Amino acid sequence: MNDIASESSQAIETFRVTLNTFNRDALTTALQATVIENTTFVTLAKIDHIMFKSNAYKTLVNGKPEATFSDHHSCRLGKWYETGPGKERFSHLSSFRGIEKPHETVHTEVHKNLKFVENGDHSVEHKEEIIKNFQSMEEASLTLFNLMDALIKESEEEICH
Repeated sequence: MNDIASESSQAIETFRVTLNTFNRDALTTALQATVIENTTFVTLAKIDHIMFKSNAYKTLVNGKPEATFSDHHSCRLGKWYETGPGKERFSHLSSFRGIEKPHETVHTEVHKNLKFVENGDHSVEHKEEIIKNFQSMEEASLTLFNLMDALIKESEEEICH
C-alpha cells in the first residue's frame, strides 16, 4: 500500500510540475505573440506612411494627384492611435503621447504641397515652398518613426518584465 501511495504521490507531483511548466510556456508564448502583434502593426503603419510620402512625391513630380491623401485622423495609424487598440494598449507610455504631433505634421505638409497640383500643375512656381514642406515632412516622419520604435521598445519592456 505504501508503495502505491508513494508512486501515486510521485506521479501527481510530476504531473503538477509538467502543468506548471506548460502554463509558464503558454504565458511566455502569449507575451511573445503580443510583442509580435505590436511590432507588426507598427511596421505596417510605417509602410503606410512610406507609401503616403511616396505618393506625395509622385503627385508633385507628375503634376497631378496620383492617390487619395487622408488626414492624420483617418489613416490607419490615426485610427489606431485615437480610437483603436493603440490607445487602449499604449496610451500610458511616454512615447505614445509624442506620436500625434509629428504624425499630424507629416500629413499637413503633404496637403500643403497638394494644393499646387489640384487645379493644374503650379509646382514650378512654388518649388522652394514645396521643398521646404517636404523637408519638414521628412523631419517629422523621422521623429514619428523613432517614437514608434520607442513605443515598441517600451511596450516590450513592460510586457516582458
